[in-house]
Amino acid sequence: MPGNILEADIRLPRLDGKESTEEKFRVISDYLFLLLENLRYTLFNLNTDNFNPTEWNQFINGLEKELEEQVQEETKTIVTKTLITNELYSVYGAIADLTVDRLRTDYRRAQRYLKRDTSQLDYLEIHDEQIDLISATTDGTQTEQMQMYGLSFYWTDETKTQMTCTEVTPWPVIVYVYDELVKTSLRFIPDQTLWSIPTLVLGAGVGTGDRGKGFLQKDASSLNLWLVNTNNEQRGLFIGNEYVDIKGLRRTVAVDFSHLSEGYWTEMVEGDDTVYRHGFSQSGSSVTETAPDGVQTVVRF
Repeated sequence: MPGNILEADIRLPRLDGKESTEEKFRVISDYLFLLLENLRYTLFNLNTDNFNPTEWNQFINGLEKELEEQVQEETKTIVTKTLITNELYSVYGAIADLTVDRLRTDYRRAQRYLKRDTSQLDYLEIHDEQIDLISATTDGTQTEQMQMYGLSFYWTDETKTQMTCTEVTPWPVIVYVYDELVKTSLRFIPDQTLWSIPTLVLGAGVGTGDRGKGFLQKDASSLNLWLVNTNNEQRGLFIGNEYVDIKGLRRTVAVDFSHLSEGYWTEMVEGDDTVYRHGFSQSGSSVTETAPDGVQTVVRF
């Protein structure tokens, strides 16, 4: 592949008039193909090797100026070779907390205050290798000015459509004070080895710690689903390659056989005041037991 279009000069066809029409056509066709390839390569690889240095600088400066003017017009943000800014704008206003390690989608706080909307605010937050689904509620209490990382935000003008934290204006951004609850979380939780396992945490819980939260976890050889109860005990289903464990399965605490002559017996289980009725019948050398859900078990003896 040629380095620049100058090769087209070097390989310009030389015809002495003795060639046949077919030979001339072939030579010119080959040159046109070479010229096209040189032109295509050069235009895709413009640099100071194949461009006049002065014209090249003017070309680049013109592109940068055009791009800067376009971005300034559309986003009112100055674009330089390195973009370092405290604010990133969108059609909704400033996007706060957008960094390489954190992302929040609660940009609607300022707009909700302007609309006097105190309904529940649901949003997503990504931080520290963790994704949280958050529900936030407010009683209408407001904070004097929205702040983030010690920076105060202001509306750029009285239309209250764009925010700034680099300029003090007469229009501070007021928002409601919210109570936040993490309803669902996808995070890494260390196990008993050196590995951390992706785990789905369900619910905001009750009390302290993980009480009241549900967990779904898949490691290399097992699938586990459990709830941490108010006594901080795991209750759930644990499935491995060679086993299925049910931790916290309710046990029978009372059995009453005094009604066998009437064709049934009763049972009570942990955590429930319900009296469960089992059907009972005997025929010859077999006994049939009918569970409360209708499933029958026949015992022969």
